[in-house]
Amino acid sequence: MNETMSNFLKMGAVVVVFSVAIGFAISRGGALWKSGEGQASAWFYDLSEKKLYQAARENLPPHQGIGGKKGDGVRAVVVSWDAASTKNGEKRIAYLEMYTPELKKTLEEVQTARATGKPLAPPAQESDFFHSNTLVKRVEDTQWQPLNTPEGAQITTEWRAWRGKNGESPMVAMP
Repeated sequence: MNETMSNFLKMGAVVVVFSVAIGFAISRGGALWKSGEGQASAWFYDLSEKKLYQAARENLPPHQGIGGKKGDGVRAVVVSWDAASTKNGEKRIAYLEMYTPELKKTLEEVQTARATGKPLAPPAQESDFFHSNTLVKRVEDTQWQPLNTPEGAQITTEWRAWRGKNGESPMVAMP
């Protein structure tokens, strides 16, 4: 298989996995808003403080953060190696995620409309607009990569090959 085809298949796999994860998060998020539990948490990382923290899931990255430079709080995808450690055991940041100003503005408009009872559909998470305006990077990287690039695909999938102390596969850890 040539490299172009291999990269195409990898990108396709990332799009499918990411779409399923976003779809689940949105469906669960809608249930939370309806049930009054709108303060569900997600992991965020403050770039200037270099600290992982919990914040309300509806925060759109980048948001204010917890200290240091304002506006450098980004979403963190965190993994652990067993169900017990997802809450209080060993965790590792798989990658960081934020939105471009254009996508963030669009999503803020959707949140505002929904808060006032006006129906406004967000851009589809499977769309090229959403993927090209979602940026990802490893904690140690200096450059952000669009999700829909080969570099973005590698960043968002490489953690699946990590293993725990006893060979366990990682799983996404929620706060």
